[in-house]
Amino acid sequence: MPFVTVSSPANDVEAGVYEVALVRISDPRTVTAMRGPSAGKDVDLIDWEFEILKGPHAGKVLNVSSSTASGPKSKMYGFLTALEGGKSPTRGTSFEKSDLIGKMALATVTIDDEGWPRISNLSAMPASMLQAHFAEATRPKPQEAPQDLPF
Repeated sequence: MPFVTVSSPANDVEAGVYEVALVRISDPRTVTAMRGPSAGKDVDLIDWEFEILKGPHAGKVLNVSSSTASGPKSKMYGFLTALEGGKSPTRGTSFEKSDLIGKMALATVTIDDEGWPRISNLSAMPASMLQAHFAEATRPKPQEAPQDLPF
């Protein structure tokens, strides 16, 4: 059995807009930027994992990273705004991971040049969609019919 097999792009998720829930946020990790204005510098990144909630790709997890910057022009600020239902966090607002995990948003997924699905934008889920998810989650599940007993 091989130790490792090199994977190919996960092209099992097409470009589109998906209902997602945040399932994990990493602690910051330091990497050396390879391109862009910070090339050659150490930067701190946070990894975000979002699970697709509905459709043929339900259960698939999409990963995206952001810097630790949290100002109004940062990617993280956009994520926080989307996860807070479109309400921008005010200066000084603090969040714990537990405040954010489980929150839902809409993820715009694009396919990068190498064929990998990437979250290119995260936006707030409309209140009506959130209400529909809540109603579906709290709806009683149908009971299975009793099996005929062989006695």
